[in-house]
Amino acid sequence: ARAGAGTTAFIDLSAENGETYYYRVAAVYADSLESLAAGPVAATPEAPALLAIESVQALAGQPVEIPITLENAHPVAGLRFTLQFEPPVPLTAPAAILGARVPPNWIVTLAADSGGSALTIVALSPQLSAIPPGKGEVLRLVAAIPVDDPLKAALRLRNVVLSAPDGVAFPTRVIDGQLAIEVKVADLRIGTGPPIQPGDTGTVTIFMDNPEPVLAFRLVVKTDAAALRVIRVDGLPRLPPDAHVAFTDLGAGAVQIIVSSFSQSAIAAGAGAIVSLTYQVADTAAEGLVRLVLDEVALTDRRGRTLRQATVAGHFPVGSIVAVFTPGASDAQPGRTVTVPLNLANRVALCGFRFEVRHDPQMLAFLSLETAVRLPGDYGLSVHEIEPGLLQVEYDGPQPIAVGDGPLLSLVFSLAGSVPWDTSLAVVVSRVDAEGCPSGPVFALGQAGRVTIGAAPAQPVHFLTDRESAGGIHFITAQAVTVGGRYLEQGDEVAVIDTSGGASAGVVVMGVGVVREDGSVDIPARLGFAAGRGLPAGAASGLGRAMVFLAWDRQADQESRPGAEARYVLGAGLWGENNGLTIIDLLQLPALAAAPVSRLPDQLVVEQNVPNPFSDTTVIRFGLPAEQQVRVAVYDLLGRELVALHDGITAGGYHQVTWDGTDGNGRPARKGMWFYQVRTPEGAITRKMLLLR
Repeated sequence: ARAGAGTTAFIDLSAENGETYYYRVAAVYADSLESLAAGPVAATPEAPALLAIESVQALAGQPVEIPITLENAHPVAGLRFTLQFEPPVPLTAPAAILGARVPPNWIVTLAADSGGSALTIVALSPQLSAIPPGKGEVLRLVAAIPVDDPLKAALRLRNVVLSAPDGVAFPTRVIDGQLAIEVKVADLRIGTGPPIQPGDTGTVTIFMDNPEPVLAFRLVVKTDAAALRVIRVDGLPRLPPDAHVAFTDLGAGAVQIIVSSFSQSAIAAGAGAIVSLTYQVADTAAEGLVRLVLDEVALTDRRGRTLRQATVAGHFPVGSIVAVFTPGASDAQPGRTVTVPLNLANRVALCGFRFEVRHDPQMLAFLSLETAVRLPGDYGLSVHEIEPGLLQVEYDGPQPIAVGDGPLLSLVFSLAGSVPWDTSLAVVVSRVDAEGCPSGPVFALGQAGRVTIGAAPAQPVHFLTDRESAGGIHFITAQAVTVGGRYLEQGDEVAVIDTSGGASAGVVVMGVGVVREDGSVDIPARLGFAAGRGLPAGAASGLGRAMVFLAWDRQADQESRPGAEARYVLGAGLWGENNGLTIIDLLQLPALAAAPVSRLPDQLVVEQNVPNPFSDTTVIRFGLPAEQQVRVAVYDLLGRELVALHDGITAGGYHQVTWDGTDGNGRPARKGMWFYQVRTPEGAITRKMLLLR
């Protein structure tokens, strides 16, 4: 029977598998009581599910990721739990990412208390889809925890409720975890060395970027023990004069380096090389790239804190490089196709090769692969898109590639229309395998190339003024121009033309301008026209009604017809209507003055940066309701300013700035989460962005 309103559900959690139970159901109708005995019920309670939280170690100032795993024997249609932090921690911008086990139509909500002691998470599907039985990660919490000192806290799962598709909750066990936050003091990286032959010696340098003085440090350099061994470590001028540098061979390709000062002198805040390593390459070392990895880094500052920091590895080639694949530089325009040539320089004939090409999938979409004269036909040539932004190119043809240096292939991409002007995109060739003829595998390398988007055109190229006229030039300014409901963008052209047939060609271009970055355009228009059609002074004129607006959309690479729609202003007066152009006497403009229709927002608008995440450059777009002071800056997770992208009086309307992932001194910023803020006298809006390297 269908349960009616007011029906109470009864769940017997004490029932055990394999046992038979009898239940009596009673229903009350007004003053009478009706009872009947229920039949035998085989009670089979749900097997307990296991919700676990993994212990996490992270660095202050970087995103902290906390994985939540679920082991369930039956489908789970919803989950709710509270994550408690003991002691409380300062969470900033918490977010939740659903795992691969969770159906794509699930939604998740988070609610944090004001004291940072707890975070409540609810996840479910409006379509009632369920997490299938299994084991693995279902949720990953991401947040910043800005602290100045190391922090340890217990992670406890409380108030856990897991529900089945029928809405019934079943028992759940939990496993708690630990959170450890360490404070960053410095970035360390190891340099890249030049090619070296087996049996020779070489050097690499370790660099440190430390915003605070470092009293001492310890680190371990790990490499391939069969390829080389470190024979000496030398301090460089950044170290204090009395610094002591010691290194110990730990075996298995690992070397420990300790730097300290007898007088407790610290390495001053700054950036640069600190030590150099001299190494001996084994006579039997195989050709290829030898990696040098920094590990177990511990630094001590003047307050006695010991801290760790993830580092950047280096490498150098051992042996003779006989082939190098290099993408060429290419110029492009947003919204167009771009061809990236791939050059091959090889000192031996090649019977085959395989390499990977990485690019930004949000900005470049792969279209096709074209061959050049150096490749003997396309038989045996293939390209596979392994994932967005990753291609694998392979050649195993019947004819060898002769020794030489020149174009081999071309990669054809479609460039997104949202790519900002005056930027560049990386195209990187890596993981190269090459087969020599008849020598077998040979040592080959891949390199990086660039797709460059130049500055937006400043002069029109599609509309040209046909002739001079008797009138003077007056600048007409349009704050916004639309074509088919879409706003024109930087680099598009807008023309004012006369279609009355006054010229022999039937069309006279009275003026043309190029749309600027903020969407506005100035059109230097001549208002005198031809003889006998000038504007009469002192009176309104109906002449010129055959004039219309045209636009050239650079992204579509075509002219728009019947024309663009815009409101134009000339000085303080109106000079146009929405769907056409009616010329009026300039002397009447003050009496006909009207506010232009434009794209001015009602309040400050800050859009999400594009692309996001990004690895090279990203564009931040914002809108202002009026002219005012604006400051656009990038901040780290502790609220410290990294770089100011714009600071000054800015006109009303939409604007954009570009960040290339560097600080105010041009140094690359670390990968991870950053904040950008647009501040005006009326307020500020802050958003998150993720930098990849």
